[in-house]
Amino acid sequence: MKIAGSSSTIVSATQFTIDAVQPVTTFCLFFERGFVEEFHRSQVTPSKALLDLPKPARTATVEFITRIEPTDDSVMGFLKRFQTELNGGRMSRAEWDERFIRVAEMLVLGRGDTVNAIAHLPAVRHSTRVEVYRRLLRGRDFLLSSLEEPIQLKDMAAAACLSPFHFHRAFRRAFGETPHKYLTRHRVERAAQLLRRGELSITEICLATGFESLTSFSDLFRRHYGLPPSKFSKIQEAERSTLL
Repeated sequence: MKIAGSSSTIVSATQFTIDAVQPVTTFCLFFERGFVEEFHRSQVTPSKALLDLPKPARTATVEFITRIEPTDDSVMGFLKRFQTELNGGRMSRAEWDERFIRVAEMLVLGRGDTVNAIAHLPAVRHSTRVEVYRRLLRGRDFLLSSLEEPIQLKDMAAAACLSPFHFHRAFRRAFGETPHKYLTRHRVERAAQLLRRGELSITEICLATGFESLTSFSDLFRRHYGLPPSKFSKIQEAERSTLL
């Protein structure tokens, strides 16, 4: 699923299929020009100024950095629910507008997190910090796209065009954890998603999420969820049976 937007129209959401080896679904929202920017203005402008000038002739541009987001990201989760609602039947215009406003709000709040992450990077010039952050995102995109592969720190750093030491230090400052911990956490969370589906065996899930042995996989999963994958799988199976 991919988010597209900030300069088009608020009147439609389009769903289409892309030719690929495996089936791929893309759900795109197209915002009216200035829609997200105006929402951002309402968040950062004092109430008196908003009353004096409710609709300025021109709204300052709000820049977003393109990046891959994990499937458990809050915006992604909201978009999936929005897509499900659209597929389930007709929505009123009021409901439609509320969903777009909520997405704009989440994007603006997420942008605030990005600004804070950039501010914590070790560089004097703002432009340098922005460039480092963009490169970190390339390394993180590579990481999130390679959960099933045995990647190493040098591979992530190479994708980011940074030295391994610089990448490791800056990644921890920007995202609050080391690349290894970030990778491991997302692999375990991906494994939990697959266990909930109940379509693969534990061994198959172990291999599909980049773990080299069942022992290390089970140990890390237990640390994260408080129980081994085998017990977690049985609980999920029981819940699926209850829903049937």
